[in-house]
Amino acid sequence: MKKCQLIFTFFIVINLISPVFLQRADGFLTGVTFISDLSSPQVIGSAINFTSVGVGGTGDYEYEFRVKSGDTWSVVQDYSSTSTWQWDTVEAAAGTYYVGVYARNAGSTARYEAVGNMKFGLVELLTGVTFISDLSSPQVIGSAINFTAVGVGGTGDYEYEFRVKSGDTWSVVQDYSSTSTWQWDTAEAAAGTYYVGVYARNEGSTARYEAVGNMKFGFVEPLLITAIK
Repeated sequence: MKKCQLIFTFFIVINLISPVFLQRADGFLTGVTFISDLSSPQVIGSAINFTSVGVGGTGDYEYEFRVKSGDTWSVVQDYSSTSTWQWDTVEAAAGTYYVGVYARNAGSTARYEAVGNMKFGLVELLTGVTFISDLSSPQVIGSAINFTAVGVGGTGDYEYEFRVKSGDTWSVVQDYSSTSTWQWDTAEAAAGTYYVGVYARNEGSTARYEAVGNMKFGFVEPLLITAIK
């Protein structure tokens, strides 16, 4: 009689413990979203904010942020409830990195339950921009003048914005793009002195500009020739 009672008690204990174990396993994170506020690449010196949000699990998460340079991963922010990390790249070298996050339920002893990674490039600032025109100043109204810009330094992948100043006002005449030339058809221009300029930056940079080129350019009325009778 005592033997049967012991066996019956043993099965009751197992049935009480098992549901707790299964609930914990089902509570693991199913994933993690991982985003940055700036797109890759960015110039050295940029401050880039990375944000993680756990998916599934308990809803109380903790995160560890990591950066891979070459073949080595380094922890840059230990596990905590803080879901953001800011990378101040002032002292970073140009190159390609991987930025990652480990996520898990708060208090979990797992190394991680979900992982997010992204590739991120850092580039050098441009050191300058050459800016030339195919015709010298001044030209007569109606001339078509071609302006060409070439970035110096940086990645070698540049974008340019062309601008013209009339009086005290600068106007954008060609938005940022990889096109390094702009043609000014002056048929509608008034005689006078203008400034023509270009902003240059690494392609994809969010800086307003990294290098600037300007030149002064004048236009005159065409000569009116009166036939002698």
